[in-house]
Amino acid sequence: MWKLGRPDLLLLTLVLVSLATTALALVALKAPPGFYIELRLRSPTDETGLLARRDVVWCLFIDAIAPASMGGDTVELLYSCYRGRGAAYINHQQLRRIAEGWVNLVESRGGDPEAFTTALIARAYVSNASNGQLLYHGTTTIEYKPSELLKPKAYRYLLHLWRGEPVPLVSRETLHLQPVLAERIKPQPAEGAASVEPLYASWYEYHARAVVRVENLTSTLPASYFRNASGVTYIKIPILILNNPSSQAP
Repeated sequence: MWKLGRPDLLLLTLVLVSLATTALALVALKAPPGFYIELRLRSPTDETGLLARRDVVWCLFIDAIAPASMGGDTVELLYSCYRGRGAAYINHQQLRRIAEGWVNLVESRGGDPEAFTTALIARAYVSNASNGQLLYHGTTTIEYKPSELLKPKAYRYLLHLWRGEPVPLVSRETLHLQPVLAERIKPQPAEGAASVEPLYASWYEYHARAVVRVENLTSTLPASYFRNASGVTYIKIPILILNNPSSQAP
């Protein structure tokens, strides 16, 4: 019968400790559920390395299209600025309450939540903070199925920004291990300002030029374009235009 000597016991102990340490490391690296948003810069070659420069700041402004139960058109999810490479993070709880609202709404109207898709509205800006030069920018939608968010999962979304192109491409993958998070930064208030409102005021200012709501169009477009459900007015949006004879057509 084989017996363990002291060297054998020591080796076995080291192996067990190593396995336990590896298991703990894997548990610690598991990605918490939610959305991880990363930028990829192209011009046309890959310029994502610009994000590693300390004078480069990038900002994400992400809103979710809201279900009627939330009492507004959109829900603010992420309005933050970052420095360095890595991901911006939206936690699962923020997304789940919106997803539940959509699933309940679709079911109440006899629809199939598994087939329903909605989106986040994402705006991305990359600038040189030392001279104020805007290097990249774009606005896009991030599509998702609310039914998928009823269970906690982690997804990575890559926004591919091309210099001079206003609409980034979006790709998605399921995450298992947590990616590196970018350094979230808080700008200092502008001179004379009492506080930083909004958070990104030091680099970007937004000025509303016009606000067009569905209710503003009811007197302009045919009544057949509109539908009222649960006290909310909806408008039909064409998903494909085969022939647009308008003089203002692009």
